[in-house]
Amino acid sequence: MAEIRELKSAMKKSFTEVDALKENLAVRVAEINKERDDYVNSEVLKVVSPEYLESHYRDIQEFSGTLDEFVCTRLSLEQKLEILTDYNINRQILEGNNGIEVKLDDIAKRKKDAKEQFKEEALELVSMYQTILDENKSRISLIEQDISTIKKQLETAENKLQEIMGKDDESIAFAGRVSGKFDKAQAMASMKEQIESLKTDLEIKQKELQGLQQLQRKYMTELNARKVEIQTFLKAQNIYAFERAANTNSDTSKENANENISDKEQRTEQVQQVKDKPKQIAKSMFKDFMEAPPERQRKLLRLNGNEEILKMARRLGPFDRRRLETIMNQRMEELKYDSIVFTANDGTQITVTKEEMKSMRNMKEETLRVMREELDRFNQDFSKKNIEEIEEFEGKLDYIRIGSILNETSSKFGAIARFLNGFSKKENSIYELAKSAARYANLKSERTAKKEEMLDRLRAKVGRKPMDEYTKESTIKQLDRTGADEFHR
Repeated sequence: MAEIRELKSAMKKSFTEVDALKENLAVRVAEINKERDDYVNSEVLKVVSPEYLESHYRDIQEFSGTLDEFVCTRLSLEQKLEILTDYNINRQILEGNNGIEVKLDDIAKRKKDAKEQFKEEALELVSMYQTILDENKSRISLIEQDISTIKKQLETAENKLQEIMGKDDESIAFAGRVSGKFDKAQAMASMKEQIESLKTDLEIKQKELQGLQQLQRKYMTELNARKVEIQTFLKAQNIYAFERAANTNSDTSKENANENISDKEQRTEQVQQVKDKPKQIAKSMFKDFMEAPPERQRKLLRLNGNEEILKMARRLGPFDRRRLETIMNQRMEELKYDSIVFTANDGTQITVTKEEMKSMRNMKEETLRVMREELDRFNQDFSKKNIEEIEEFEGKLDYIRIGSILNETSSKFGAIARFLNGFSKKENSIYELAKSAARYANLKSERTAKKEEMLDRLRAKVGRKPMDEYTKESTIKQLDRTGADEFHR
């Protein structure tokens, strides 16, 4: 049994040596994204401002560490990619500068190569564990052969003993061609001694076999546990060394595509089948808007410069205009500042209050002109604006957007009053301001679409799925406008 103890010690040592290699692999696999994460963190920290972080991530107020620590430890990879896209989309549009994409692509290629290497190492590790078991299995096979041989020898010896015991000395001597008298007692004693020796050898071999089989079962369990462990830390990085990953993405994409096509066809069919009058369409849009939560209302107001909502407001009846006016006043009150400052082309600044914004038709033409001049300048330089400047200006535009709708709802008779009063110079100034806002909305919409395309490309570089269509700003579900063609006539 000393040999079994030595063998047990040797197998344990061999497993421990392979375990060290496994742990080393686990560490390297866990760090497979280190190059990517270090690069993304570095690029984000180069560009992101405290103001951006504070305006986009509320939990930063409760974070006790530095802003750098917040970026590196609290933000997800997807959030960091969104930040990089926000800060780099203008350069991408103007210069075609895709340095971040190129770098992430290079990192992704190295990661792919590393995955293949790790997969091979994992298979080799399992093979090394298996070799230890195979060697022991060979020992088991040899001992089983020895046991089989001993059993045959024992069977022969026992048969010989029975033969000796069943005959007299003379016949045995004659059968064995032995001259003289045969000593039966001595022959029996010799044979019994041989049998006992064989039984002892058999018992020893059987105990050795039992010990080896116990070791085999023990380390087979150890091997299976280690294989599961290896599979676990590999799968954590989407590495599949022992099985082929189920490729359900393409099927899922097809299903989603089919669903989108189905939804689109259904909406198209509705538009084609229902030909409502403009006022009926406006009422349908208004119902959708009124039932939307405040967050969606705010998003809709920013969508396309809220031009569709303006058209809707012009076609509503007095009662619905009053209800819309109430909602718009609520949205105006939610805005952060009680007044905002606009700057003319000559540097002159004017301050406009919320109350003034609620009644744009009573504003001085000079005020409307200054507001439009700042808006036009921003449109002209839009491609040079960074994300902080765009978001700050968005805050100003919210006042104009809501104010322009309130301008439509403030009249009890809406379009009739406009027709009777004529298109005054004041109305023209408001109209020009609205056109500049619409121009900004188009620029912003184009930028948003390009940004989301870039973000999807970056996500693909790091192995993430494209953004969900419902989360994209460029695909915000618009108001129900069944019969839209009729609406625009």
